[in-house]
Amino acid sequence: IMLLQCIANMAVDPENEPYLRRAIPQIVRRTDSTVEMECVVALQALTNLSASIPPSQVHFFVPAIPHCLNHLWVKGEVNLHSLRLL
Repeated sequence: IMLLQCIANMAVDPENEPYLRRAIPQIVRRTDSTVEMECVVALQALTNLSASIPPSQVHFFVPAIPHCLNHLWVKGEVNLHSLRLL
């Protein structure tokens, strides 16, 4: 979880994006985690990385879409992390 949080923080700086893009498939896999915090941090990292996503990179994020749609409503409220990424 801490590594995902570091990646999410690094993703805020556009200069780090070329280095972090290679981690996107692994981050997407973490969105299916049974640990809610890990899922939330993975969504934050993906959201930060998608801020300036070029069309050629969209395919990396597509696998996260079903997870976001399945988790739009969690514990009686809207899951803002899923909504932001969508």
